Amino acid sequence: MTKRHPGLRKAVMRTFSLPSPL
Repeated sequence: MTKRHPGLRKAVMRTFSLPSPL
């Protein structure tokens, strides 16, 4: 992902972090 939208990157990481606790 490009560093154009740091906020979007954080949101993506959070989305991937949700199903991670499994």
